[in-house]
Amino acid sequence: MKPRISLVCNETVNSEETFDVYVTVTENSNICGGRITIGYDNTALEIVSVAKESLLTSASMQEKLDYTDSSARISWAGYTNVTSGGNLLKVTFKAKTLYENVNASIYVQEMKFTDFDENVISCTPQNTALLIKAKTFPTFSVECPDEALIGSTIDVKVNITEKSGAFGGRFDLVYDNTKLQIISNETGSIFSDATPITNPSYINKIRLTWAGTSEMLEGGTLLTVTFKVLEVPGEAAFSLENYRIRGDEDATIDVLVVGNSMELVTELVCSTKTTYTEENGQWKFTSAIKNCPETAMIIVALYSGDRMVGLSDITDISNEVSKDLYVNKCSFEKAKVFIWDSLDTLVPISVDEEITYE
Repeated sequence: MKPRISLVCNETVNSEETFDVYVTVTENSNICGGRITIGYDNTALEIVSVAKESLLTSASMQEKLDYTDSSARISWAGYTNVTSGGNLLKVTFKAKTLYENVNASIYVQEMKFTDFDENVISCTPQNTALLIKAKTFPTFSVECPDEALIGSTIDVKVNITEKSGAFGGRFDLVYDNTKLQIISNETGSIFSDATPITNPSYINKIRLTWAGTSEMLEGGTLLTVTFKVLEVPGEAAFSLENYRIRGDEDATIDVLVVGNSMELVTELVCSTKTTYTEENGQWKFTSAIKNCPETAMIIVALYSGDRMVGLSDITDISNEVSKDLYVNKCSFEKAKVFIWDSLDTLVPISVDEEITYE
C-alpha cells in the first residue's frame, strides 16, 4: 500500500481567524528526502507562516521552507528514512475578510519523495477543504408591526444584537411624517453607564446618541417610539441613517443596518400562514397567526378530493402568534386552515388558507 500524505485541519473557521494545517504521512513511508508543495484558495486564504514538524525535526539535515501568495513548499534531505507516521509540516493560514460563507480548498499541488538510496517513493495525496464562515456584524434593526390601523397608536423599536462592543454611538430613525406622528419616545435599559439622549425635534426623524466608558455586552432595545397613525393609507417605511457605532479608543465598528416597513390599513384582516412537517407519526401544522382575536378558534382539515380524511382538534387562539395543530398521519391532497370567531357560533372570520400536499 502506498504511503498517504494527508492535510489535517478544522472543518470550519471564521472569517479573519488564524488556523493551522498539518501535512501528515502514514507510518513506514521510508521517505528520507524530497519536496511537497501545498496549494490553496488564495481568494479566501493567506499564509502566515510555514514550519517543519516533528518528523522533519528529528530526521532532516537540511531543509528549505518557502511560500508564495498561492502555495507553500518545503524541500529537505534527511539522515534516515521516516518509518513512523506523523506531521511533516505545519502551514499557518489566516482566513481573509469574507462577507459570505466560502468553501476553501487546500491541496497537494506537487510532491516528489525519495528514500535514503534515492529511490522514488510514490505517495497518495489526500486533499481537504474547509468552510469559512462570513464575518458577522452587530446589527441595527427596526421592529414594527406588519400592519397598523389608521387612527391607532403603535410602537416602533430600534434593536441591536448582543456583543456589539459599542461604547457609544448615534443613529437617526427616519419615518414618513405624512403618515405618522411621534407621540412619545423611551430609551432602553441596555446602556450600562451611558446616558442616552433623544432629539425628536426634526421634521421626519428622531435621533439617539449615547456615550459610555464601558462596552455594551448585551443586545436589546435601544429606542422605542410611539407613533399615531394618520389618516393616510399605504406603506410606511422606516430607515436608520447617519449612524456611527464607537468602539474602544473611539474606533468605528462596522454594523449591519436593517430597516422595515408596515402597511397602514382601514381594517385589520385576520389571516394565517401555515407550514407542516411529520412528527412522531402525525402531521404537525404550525400556523403563524395575524390579527386574530384571542377568543377565536383555529382548526385544520385534510382532504382527498372533496372527502375529508383528517381533522385536528379545535384550538383557541388565546392571543398567541403561533399555534401547532396535529392530525394523525394520512395521505391527503390539500389541507385547509379555518379560523372561527368562537366555539359557540363558528362564524368564519378569515379567508380559509389552503395548503397543497407536497
